[in-house]
Amino acid sequence: MNRFIKISLVYLALVLVGSSIGMVSCVHELPVPVQETGSGTGTTTGGSSGGGTTIQVVTCSTDTVYFANTILPLINSVCGKSGCHGTTNRNAFSMTTYSSIVRRLGTINSLNNSLKEMASKRNSNYVAPTSDQVAQLQKWINQGAKNNTCNGCDTTKFTYAAVIAPIISTYCKGCHSGTSASAGVDLSSITTIQAELTSNPGRLLGSIQWVSPYTGTKEMPQGGSKLPDCYITQIKKWIAAGAPNN
Repeated sequence: MNRFIKISLVYLALVLVGSSIGMVSCVHELPVPVQETGSGTGTTTGGSSGGGTTIQVVTCSTDTVYFANTILPLINSVCGKSGCHGTTNRNAFSMTTYSSIVRRLGTINSLNNSLKEMASKRNSNYVAPTSDQVAQLQKWINQGAKNNTCNGCDTTKFTYAAVIAPIISTYCKGCHSGTSASAGVDLSSITTIQAELTSNPGRLLGSIQWVSPYTGTKEMPQGGSKLPDCYITQIKKWIAAGAPNN
């Protein structure tokens, strides 16, 4: 079992600005899994600096929580904010790489300390992680906080409860949730998502596809890597089917 450095308390704060989905509100500069060249041994979790650590790519198991698939985008959405734990606030410790995430959030004790600090927040812009997200973090830590990933997306499956809601919760809700949702776009429930699709047809899909006119600062997740093509296809098929609550 790996040993991890004990942490100071972690806190979350959202900086939500802008009047449209394309305006800058959340800045995510987390590492992106890229194919490793030459060795064929897996992938490398790299960042804007070009460095990275090798991660293991396997077929997805329902019993395992994977860093690249679940934890990285979760931390991206909930913690990696401009002015919080992204790379833009010199007064806040960064959580932008696997090593920095493990350093600050690598044991159950450190996670519990972080949750206590989260619970004390009273800022109107603050959105706490959901109970499911906390459970995912706890499970990942219990499994050794590994730098792992898996390949198991199936484009033939696109129901809301099993597929779409987890994707949106992991990648979007950190910014787009509640009364202070970034740019006024609330994606926290099936009702608000359906309302967004009705009032602004094409905006959600266009922003995650990174197509005109949703390019530049309108690309979502804001400042992060594009969603996997498989996830985009699943969301596209779900919307085409009428965005049902299934």
